[in-house]
Amino acid sequence: SALTAWLAAGQLMSAAAWRPARLWILLSLLLIPAQVFVLTRQPSPAEWAGALAGAIIFCVWGARPAVAWFFIAILVVRGLAPFQFTPSAQPFTWIPFQGFLETSWQAGIRFLLEKVFYYGACIWLLQRLTAQWWQSVALTSAVLLAIEVAQRWLPGRTPEVTDPLLAIVLGVGLWALRESKERHVTLSNPD
Repeated sequence: SALTAWLAAGQLMSAAAWRPARLWILLSLLLIPAQVFVLTRQPSPAEWAGALAGAIIFCVWGARPAVAWFFIAILVVRGLAPFQFTPSAQPFTWIPFQGFLETSWQAGIRFLLEKVFYYGACIWLLQRLTAQWWQSVALTSAVLLAIEVAQRWLPGRTPEVTDPLLAIVLGVGLWALRESKERHVTLSNPD
């Protein structure tokens, strides 16, 4: 998961024209030790290893849109782990953000920001493959909906409509930002 997140971060830095992106991704590794200052957030050895591996792979491999498929796979693994299904299903919650509202605000904000990164990056990476925003939003939302439905049989999970809706909102927001940027470029270059 950390490896894929760092690969995506490198892709985002490269697309944002942070030059040189390879240097920026390596410098970003210095932020990992800063997590020791967050009271309930200590970096695990897996996060360290994943971040380092992701940064190194990005430096060697460069920006590749195929990372989108890794991102889809990571969403499925993260959503269904530890893959210990029960015979009885939990109810599906149709109230958006109910799970966030029932957790402590510190944990809820951290989970929300993490999901915004993962879902937004997935949509953006898929859009680079398909060239269509609606396809990347539809695919990401469909995968998230399938995960939520499967979570009905996973203990300790809250199957709800929030994640697919969050992906749709993020997709619309990313599309609006892109359209705004294109409109601004068109207006500033009348030729």
